[in-house]
Amino acid sequence: MKKFLLAWVVFVTTSLNALAQHTIEGTVVDDTRTPLLGVTVMEENTSNGTVTNQDGHFSLSVSGQKAVLVFSSIGMKAVHQQVGKAKSMYIVLEPDAKDLGQVVVIGYGSMLKKDLTGAVGSIDMQDLRKSNSASLLNSMAGKVAGVNVTASSGELGGDVNVVIRGNNSINAGTQPLYVIDGTLIDVNNGEVATSTISGRATFNPLAGINPADIESVQVLKDASATAIYGSAGANGVIVITTKKGQYNKTEVSFDARFGISKATKHVEMLQGQEFADYRFSRFPNSLEWGIDTDGDGKPDRARIFGQEFEDNTSHDWQRELLRTGFSQNYNLSINGSSKSNSLLYSLSGEYLKQNAIAKNNSFTRYTGRFKVEYAPNDKLRIGGNATIARTELYGPVSMGGGLQYNGWLEAMFVYKPFNFKVDPGDPDNGNVSNPAQSLFDSYKKTPLTRILANGFLQYKPLPGLTLRTSLNTGLTFSKSEEWYPSSTSWGYARNGLANVLEATTEQWQSTTTATYVKSFAGGHSLTAMLGFETSSYVWANLNVTAENFPVQTYNPVFDLQQGGAAMRKPSTNKYRQTRMSEFGRLFYSFKDRYLTTLTLRRDGSSKFGADNKYATFPSVALAWKAHNEQFIKGIKAIDELKLRLSAGVSGNDRITPYRSLQRLDNTYYLNLNDAAVLGLAPSEKSNPNLKWESTAQYDLGLDVSLLKHRLGFTFDVYYKRTSDMLLQGDVPGQSGSYKQWQNIGEVENKGVELSINSLNINSRNFKWRTTFNISSNRNKIISLGNVTTIPVNINDGTINEVSRLKVGSPIGGAWGYVWDGIYQKTDFDEHGKLKPGVVSIKGIKVKPGDLKYRSLNGDNEVDPVNDKTFISRGEPKFFGGLLNSFEYKDFSLSFFFNYSYGNEVLNISRWKFEGYSAHYNVAAEYYHNRWTETNPTNRYPDIKSPRKNDVSSYYVEDASFLRLQNLTFTYSLPQSVLKPLKITACQFSLSADNLFVLTKYTGFDPEVSYHNKLITGLDNVTYPRSRSFSLGININF
Repeated sequence: MKKFLLAWVVFVTTSLNALAQHTIEGTVVDDTRTPLLGVTVMEENTSNGTVTNQDGHFSLSVSGQKAVLVFSSIGMKAVHQQVGKAKSMYIVLEPDAKDLGQVVVIGYGSMLKKDLTGAVGSIDMQDLRKSNSASLLNSMAGKVAGVNVTASSGELGGDVNVVIRGNNSINAGTQPLYVIDGTLIDVNNGEVATSTISGRATFNPLAGINPADIESVQVLKDASATAIYGSAGANGVIVITTKKGQYNKTEVSFDARFGISKATKHVEMLQGQEFADYRFSRFPNSLEWGIDTDGDGKPDRARIFGQEFEDNTSHDWQRELLRTGFSQNYNLSINGSSKSNSLLYSLSGEYLKQNAIAKNNSFTRYTGRFKVEYAPNDKLRIGGNATIARTELYGPVSMGGGLQYNGWLEAMFVYKPFNFKVDPGDPDNGNVSNPAQSLFDSYKKTPLTRILANGFLQYKPLPGLTLRTSLNTGLTFSKSEEWYPSSTSWGYARNGLANVLEATTEQWQSTTTATYVKSFAGGHSLTAMLGFETSSYVWANLNVTAENFPVQTYNPVFDLQQGGAAMRKPSTNKYRQTRMSEFGRLFYSFKDRYLTTLTLRRDGSSKFGADNKYATFPSVALAWKAHNEQFIKGIKAIDELKLRLSAGVSGNDRITPYRSLQRLDNTYYLNLNDAAVLGLAPSEKSNPNLKWESTAQYDLGLDVSLLKHRLGFTFDVYYKRTSDMLLQGDVPGQSGSYKQWQNIGEVENKGVELSINSLNINSRNFKWRTTFNISSNRNKIISLGNVTTIPVNINDGTINEVSRLKVGSPIGGAWGYVWDGIYQKTDFDEHGKLKPGVVSIKGIKVKPGDLKYRSLNGDNEVDPVNDKTFISRGEPKFFGGLLNSFEYKDFSLSFFFNYSYGNEVLNISRWKFEGYSAHYNVAAEYYHNRWTETNPTNRYPDIKSPRKNDVSSYYVEDASFLRLQNLTFTYSLPQSVLKPLKITACQFSLSADNLFVLTKYTGFDPEVSYHNKLITGLDNVTYPRSRSFSLGININF
């Protein structure tokens, strides 16, 4: 009986266990639908598990429907999936970006980072998103070795200069090529409408990119990586890939951020009585003022300066016109897949509004994006992506560069400190409008709408063979509206001046590729890719200007003909360029030790001469994975040791179309009645031999990873030489033209780059990670054709030649006199003549207190022909960035520094603040410490010195800096709090940008990038940078 009862208990228990168990089977593939072998499949919190076979198949008995399976594989993101009622699963594993085996997006494809043979830099998007900047490019500063990012100013949405491994060109574009989801974007093409009145646009055409939409950013630097883009790759390539749907789950993410910003610096100018004393010291007698109401031969100060002078009050325009800025940013995204993982989708939307630190100045951005991929089976995949972004910069005119005297920014410093509306045409104002009137009365609005869309079809007819075709389009619509009322200098003379300019671009690009991947016995593997691409780009604009507005109480930009306003003749412009290309790449690996990459691209362009429509751009790269050799495998400390060598040629075609053709421009000529008649005349001689600039580049690199990937570094040394530079050369006048575009110049760049990353501490509750990079580049002009020097002007009406292109010298340095102190009384004899041996200035009678220059040719007389030289270095000796991040349980702290050493700035702002015009206010620092007979200093000249407007090293300053660019603190709510709320993650963040800058530079900020690439370090009263703080929350469902 006992045996019967025991058998019955065993039977019931076994039966219950069998009923509770659940058998599940399925297949595991990667994101290309290739089955994965050896994937570990484990039941969570148990030792029950299995691995997939060569077909990616698995079968496992689990405890029940509530069981959670964990799928993991080296180099892949782990997937957690509840069994539920399913009897089978189809699991897709994606590459883990944090693992050594991460996939890197390169030209027309991707490959594992460990197999790279070229110089490619990757940006950690998690670190990038910590920045308060709404600009992707600004956030990249200091993040990648060899990439020098400098904002033109602190203006919202302002222009950003990105230079990869030095300046390759003089007249062609120097900005890198941007590839956004396969669409080639050239920021040199003038997509932003730029008024003919205020000149250049200070607007960044990539300001419409929402950083929250970006999955990865790769920077292609050497010729092995860039030659696949042929004639567009000489300046480097930045490949941007947006987010796509996620396999195995759907996630909703909401992000909100609120911030404030403040100016970081204040320039003390003269106020009240001090300013009045200064003005009368410049104009000591009443005849020059023309005002003498009391008959005592002295000017009436109260009448000149108004009631505020009587009340002993004055205005600090900086404090009155600048404010605390405010920003708000909202992002909502949905990323997921269908239950079968055959459909991936991603949707996102963003709203950004920033009120700048200057009143009446704002930046707004709206973005929307939709991305979808559908794979009905293992062979076919189709998809598409559409993004629309609208940005709008609103504010007063002349914000970015301080180029116009009527601009509020310059007037904020130099305008008299008394607030009364005066006649803007009064010469006593020096053509400077009241800054408050300029700020609030005039305005400029620049909206830009960009649409990017693409669709693709991918098919795998045979194992290892992938055929893909895509169609990409890009459309931009930009409009610039400017209004100058009569209260401003420009508007006064014309009784109001308005301008409207519209610019549109239309881009189409068709790309077809065939990629074959095959592994052979004996350790051989190859990837071959062939492609064909055609593209078309059309740019057009319309410009209309009107003046003499009888009514100025409303915005006349909406009605340029109101009240009989005088319309100027409208102008239009349009050009079209096309390109056709064939390209290919072959990657070969032998035993995962010896790697070779060959690329070849042949481009045809409509821009160039009939005899040079096509050019070929080849490259070769070799790599040796020494860590896979038997004699190194035994060294446990070495995880990776790879040596790279590459050489290749890429091109630059970024000049305006039709330069190879004979151009006819409008000109006036006298007819038989001596009347001026508008006609056409040759302006540039045709050149059927015009062709691309070509840059040959050689790179030697080393990749090392040690101590189980706890420490790694990448070192590169490179040499680049650009030949056939596009320059305007002189031709005989009898040809009907004096200029012709020719291929006649050469320039070289050489440098080194070092990147280090380390996981200093990696315990259960605490992690400390450090990344560091440093780069150095040397630039030199080798040839300028049949000349050795070319003057470089900024044409701002105050200073002419500020730099030169000179054979043997770098691009971008300032050109002028070498400052040698101040003339003192001891330099003169009792008759006021210079003593023997004291340097004189040709044609100028100097006096004590004047600037003294050095005679470079030894004749003891300074003249503009023989005694000017390069006085500044625009390019830093080295630059880079340092990031430290700490994680403790649910808390994290990170701080990022970027730095630059050895670069100098020509600080023209100081010249304007030191009394270059008797009508303008001056800086208190200068005024109180200037040379006088009782203060014979050798630092600041006399306020009446006539030579202060010379370009000299007196205005050159060391602009080296160390900046705490970002400090971010985050806290993530624990899962014990979130699970009951069905929230996946919730994180709070507190962030600060530009907390402090250690520098000797006296201007607003040492990082300045002038709009003329040929003078890289010049500060001409730029919009001040701000210090910003933000509070954010991110919630995932």
